[in-house]
Amino acid sequence: MQNIADLQKHKQQKQEQEIQKAINKGHLSPLRSEKKCKAFLNRRYILSFENLNVQDIIPANIRFNDIDIKYCAHDLGPRLDQYEQLNTQSQGFMDPIMVTKLGNGKYSLDSGHNRYYTQVNIRKRNKIPAFVISSASSLIQSTKDKIKSNQKSADYNRNYSMEDVVSQLILLYEQQSSASEKVFNDISDSKQFDHDFSIIMNELYPHEFLSNIARGKIKKAFMDKMSQGSTSIVTFDESYRSDVLNRNAYPSQYYKDEKGKVKKTAWPNYLCQKQNAIIGLGTSNARNNEGMVFSFMQQVSNNLTYQKETKGYNIHLVCEIYRPKPSVFELAAQREQELEKISKWNNVLSSFKNGSYLITKVIFPIQLKSEQQDLIYNWNSKQNKFC
Repeated sequence: MQNIADLQKHKQQKQEQEIQKAINKGHLSPLRSEKKCKAFLNRRYILSFENLNVQDIIPANIRFNDIDIKYCAHDLGPRLDQYEQLNTQSQGFMDPIMVTKLGNGKYSLDSGHNRYYTQVNIRKRNKIPAFVISSASSLIQSTKDKIKSNQKSADYNRNYSMEDVVSQLILLYEQQSSASEKVFNDISDSKQFDHDFSIIMNELYPHEFLSNIARGKIKKAFMDKMSQGSTSIVTFDESYRSDVLNRNAYPSQYYKDEKGKVKKTAWPNYLCQKQNAIIGLGTSNARNNEGMVFSFMQQVSNNLTYQKETKGYNIHLVCEIYRPKPSVFELAAQREQELEKISKWNNVLSSFKNGSYLITKVIFPIQLKSEQQDLIYNWNSKQNKFC
């Protein structure tokens, strides 16, 4: 018992030291926030305060729409700029974001999706202040923590949508199949389900959906989704593609022409200058990715201006699996098969006379609601394969 007490004391002291580092840079203590303590710091500890590269952070939001773009552009961005003028070392952040360290040198974003988006896409910064916190005790607890950190409070009006809540409850239900902790004990037992549903709604959404009508709609939508038997697959639409690009620190595909009309940058002209990357959005259907590679080679062969503009660039491929299987293992097999094809295309590109382009990164976005982050492979030239 003494060893446990000493360990907790050491963690507490370490946390205090890291918070003081942040305060010295002009940030505020996260312990002042009841929401952050409730969501994270009552059970987890701050391991370090860091100034992280934005490319090393993987947003893993539990909302359908990751960010509120108008809020970021017209409210949050100007406030960050204003605070930075008063506290230059703070980068404008009163509150650093919160992340959890992953095993591949990356970090999962737990709290601060709007701040992250603003720093990357509006302020065009490469670094962001962050508290690295200890991992949750379980996958279910991690999901609960993320929901709580983003839940509505009395002084902030960005509600969850009913669609958000239904998706989150389904995710918790799916995660409990591989965990000892149970959120819903038996959804086929109406009384038991009503009891469990009430408990989880009170825990995760204490300031939202308080009426019987609202909760009734959520309950019905949840049961309807469960009865359909296809709840595990993420809807891959244009909005979701934009979210995928944003969380991987790529610029928007959309731009306004001289007449003010919104247009979409077509392949292979969609470029990311920060990462020296030509970004491709492909699917595993009907040789879509293969067609993209050959159209790219044509563009390079026929367009000297394009050759000069993309000199030193490589290809980053965001690959959606067409008709993904609903289980993690089956989807993994589909991705491995596609990765083998993409590896062979690098052999073609390496022999291409008009440049030294390669596919150096493949991103498989989240396509199952039980997944926590995009799957990223980088090309290892020594091993001649993706790792």
